[in-house]
Amino acid sequence: MDKLSLKLNDRVKRKSKKREDKRRQLAESAAHALCTLGYANTTLRDIAEHSGNALGTLHYYFEDRVDLITFSVKMYKSAFLDELRTAANASETLAEAIANLSAGLSHGVSFNADEHKLWFDIRNQAIFDEVFEDSIAEIEGEIIKIFAEIEQRFLVGRDAAILDYAAIDGLFRYLMQSKLPEHRNYDANLATFQKMLNYLWVK
Repeated sequence: MDKLSLKLNDRVKRKSKKREDKRRQLAESAAHALCTLGYANTTLRDIAEHSGNALGTLHYYFEDRVDLITFSVKMYKSAFLDELRTAANASETLAEAIANLSAGLSHGVSFNADEHKLWFDIRNQAIFDEVFEDSIAEIEGEIIKIFAEIEQRFLVGRDAAILDYAAIDGLFRYLMQSKLPEHRNYDANLATFQKMLNYLWVK
């Protein structure tokens, strides 16, 4: 590749990164509006008004509302998945895996409930609207992989990652939606997740 081609290629990469950074910035501000209003009651105009962005800017960087919402959910859920993977990979025993995974789950419920509220909202929509199916399946598949990897390392012979995910997912949603004060307490949620994982994996 000659110098001119290298220069043009570098320029394209910088432009692409700049666009991606802008999309992330817009998605972050839009997510707050989506968490407040919910998917069903939100148009791109609503998102623009609540996030302080121009409607034309959103249209320029995203094809439509679905594109923006999907990008937002994937962005926040990817960060959450990275936390869970790090927790699982740092574990050298099953007890550590339970403790570390419980800490990540409790942090999500206790401090980032609004972000996960959007995830559950969109996941419910996927039952009726196929445009979200692939994205939801992709994210859930990654979560199930984390449980499967823990089973392979510490629970040889167990093949129940989907069931484990379903159980933890149900508990996560219950704690997130609960109005009880103790379900906004990190230590209380930590103990609850530890109890559930011990029930599933240790008994």
